[in-house]
Amino acid sequence: EVIHEGFALWDRADRLVRCNTRLRELLGPSGALLVPGLSFRRFVRLEAAQIQVPAGGRLGSWVRERITQHREGAAGLEHGYRGGRWAQVSESRMPDGSTISIYVDVTEARQREQQLRESERRLRAIMASAQDAIIVLERGHHVSFANCGLPYYVGGEIADAAASDNAAIAEKPSG
Repeated sequence: EVIHEGFALWDRADRLVRCNTRLRELLGPSGALLVPGLSFRRFVRLEAAQIQVPAGGRLGSWVRERITQHREGAAGLEHGYRGGRWAQVSESRMPDGSTISIYVDVTEARQREQQLRESERRLRAIMASAQDAIIVLERGHHVSFANCGLPYYVGGEIADAAASDNAAIAEKPSG
């Protein structure tokens, strides 16, 4: 109970030897069923009851993939759990055939990433709808963003703006 991450030790037959309270908490109501001797397959089914399966995904496929990842020594897997929690799972096979599973809570990092994406989306919407020209110049005078107000001031039009964040200005044909 010294570490803050979820922890489980599996014997070479993939039976639970020991786990900590943090892992039990992560699995919600299913956590009470984590007892020594529990098979990894049964654990995955308990874990699956708490997982947010990705859109278009199937729970059965997720269970099969999770078991395969465990056998191969998964590293850096991220699972979304009901209630909005996220964990990064790393597993290591030990020389004696046992496996250690570590579950690191990455919920705050995921929330910050989502907030950053939303903030960027709002900023881009504001910039795109502004009537004044807004240009973002990078080093070397590379235009990394130009909104739709730019052609009004320099003439021409923004070519292929929907397909690229690096908007190009095309000259208006004379005539």
